[in-house]
This record gives sequence, C-alpha cells and structure tokens, in this order.
Amino acid sequence: MLHGYTPANEPWELWRDLEPGSRAYDALKAERCGLFHQVLVQLIPDLADRIVIELQGTPRSHRRYLRVHRGSYGPAIGADQSPFPTGTTPIEGLMLCGAGVFPGIGVPPVAVSGAMAAHSFVPVARHKALLDELGLRVPA
Repeated sequence: MLHGYTPANEPWELWRDLEPGSRAYDALKAERCGLFHQVLVQLIPDLADRIVIELQGTPRSHRRYLRVHRGSYGPAIGADQSPFPTGTTPIEGLMLCGAGVFPGIGVPPVAVSGAMAAHSFVPVARHKALLDELGLRVPA
C-alpha cells in the first residue's frame, strides 16, 4: 500500500469554479496529481500494472469530505517559517488536536495528536499506576 500527500496549499482559485467531474476539473486533477506518477515510475517502472485502486484528492474533495475551508488542511505555515505547531494554548486546560497541530495530516497523525492531548492531562506516573492496576504493564 502506498499513500502519498503533497502540501495542502493548492491555490483555491484554481479549483473554485471547476465542477467536479467536468473535463476541465479532470484535466487539472490529472495534471496536479500526476506528480506522483512522474516520481514513482522512476522507482517502480511497472507502477501502472501494480495499481489496484487509486484515489486522488483535490481541494474540492477536501472541502467536500473533510469540510475544510477552501480545501486546505494542516497548519498554514511553510516548513521554513516555523516549527510545526503543538497543541498547547494560553488557556489553562485547553489543548488542541487535529490536522493543524503536530504530528500533522492524515488519520494516524490526527489520532496521535488526540492521544497526545489526552495524555497531557494525566501524569505518566498515573498512566503506569493504571496499567499496573489493570495488569497490563510490561515490566521494564
């Protein structure tokens, strides 16, 4: 299985007026998503023969399925501008989680950000004690 992302910073103006399924939409999607094929075929020459299912997303699909503003998700920063944001806030007892904080976009990273937020409320010693109580802790 191969799952790839490009930065979710496509200019919305390219996609805003295109109707999904239209000839213009499909052409732009093929052009923008074609980057993966261009790169991967150099490593996997028979890539086309190996593809069982291919799902391509655009800002329009992100807006539809993820309900994100203008089809973008993740933090609105460049990698060269600052580190990935953490879930901390200046409000006591409020932590953020999701695609806009570390570790980033996708289901596994978003789940990890939720776990990190939850774990921030309970000290590690309490985690260990609970695991001991449940008989789930593996001795070090």
